[in-house]
Amino acid sequence: MTVLLLALSAFAAEPVLLQPGQAPHAVYRYAPSAGAKQTVEMRMDMKMSMSMAGMDMPPMDVPSMVYTLETTTGSVSEKGIPYTYEVVGTTVEGEGPVADHMRKDLGKMVGERGEVVVSPRGEVVGEQTTELQPGSGPNLENELGNLSLILPEQAVGVGATWKLEQDLVDGGIAVHQKTSWTLSGVRPDGALVIDIVVETTAEEQEITNQGITSKIVEFASSSKGTSVVHPAKLLPVESKVSGSTTVVAESQMMGTMKTAMTQQIVLAEK
Repeated sequence: MTVLLLALSAFAAEPVLLQPGQAPHAVYRYAPSAGAKQTVEMRMDMKMSMSMAGMDMPPMDVPSMVYTLETTTGSVSEKGIPYTYEVVGTTVEGEGPVADHMRKDLGKMVGERGEVVVSPRGEVVGEQTTELQPGSGPNLENELGNLSLILPEQAVGVGATWKLEQDLVDGGIAVHQKTSWTLSGVRPDGALVIDIVVETTAEEQEITNQGITSKIVEFASSSKGTSVVHPAKLLPVESKVSGSTTVVAESQMMGTMKTAMTQQIVLAEK
């Protein structure tokens, strides 16, 4: 279960502009050149605690995971901006059996790639494909949570806020997600500094995972942070987002199980 949900999902809903911000206003769009490449390093830090049948388990610090991703922009057309993304390196920090196991699994992600088409505003407009390596670690699409920032349709200035509500599926759970973005600054090179707040909830529901049926009785997730995006690049040039997730599930086999997780994702262009 990731704190940050799918970044590369197709957005059926349209973002709503809540505040246009201060003058001067400008229309912002992504406009990378065909063949442009971008390499970013994404670091994930996570802590997790669990309780089962009223008994608390020892909290767990998950070894830090680092992914190196490379994107290549295709031929831009009226259909959108196509690009490919590929995992070109992974690292797991720390020693011990858990870190060794994670290192082996994440190593299999090297070579995992996908293709996606986005609009000049960052909305997914075409089918996406992902080539997964057998036995690899977490799905790359999930781990790219909220990196693809949607820009507003209208001209905006510093202080502008826009919001998107959508229904998604996270780990087999149907959730409702509210995302708001605020333009907090524009750098001299044209990069946009955008603050992000994400709130995710779910109604009670049954899910089946590996043949075990559970009832989700509570799901709450929130995250916030800041990303810096440049119109010439499709992924942020830097980003730091932190969040937490709490899930309470009931099943006949395991009783009531509560999972609480905190997560921080830091991204930087290389």
